[in-house]
Amino acid sequence: MGHGADLGTELAADRKLIELVAGQCAAEHDPARQRALVKQLTAAVEEHVTLTSKCLAGALREYVPGGGELSRQGERVRDQVSWTLGRVAEQNGYGEAGPELVSTLAGQARGLLDVEQNRLLPALEQAVTWHVLEDLGEKVRAARH
Repeated sequence: MGHGADLGTELAADRKLIELVAGQCAAEHDPARQRALVKQLTAAVEEHVTLTSKCLAGALREYVPGGGELSRQGERVRDQVSWTLGRVAEQNGYGEAGPELVSTLAGQARGLLDVEQNRLLPALEQAVTWHVLEDLGEKVRAARH
């Protein structure tokens, strides 16, 4: 293999971060600390949605036969997450993002990550070389900094 983490590794890192912060949000009882954790969760989910809509969706359309339809399926899931993300961010700004809404966001983010891991990424991995996957991983890392 090459020198960097591939796209799958980058997506797995996002999953770990989102799971960790979502669990902390659910367990936190201090309102100020919970608002800070919700802000961290929304930032992590928003970054993931932005990066995958650029890197993964584009690669699916470019490299995978039928990838346009796969990309649209991913976009529909990302749109749901984005809508909830906006509601959580808005309500959290007022200190009112309830646990149900935060839990909905965490669940939708997990669902998005599952779709990516179980449908989209395998389709891409079958269509491209590891070089392409590493290049995509590098694009994700570069966009984070």
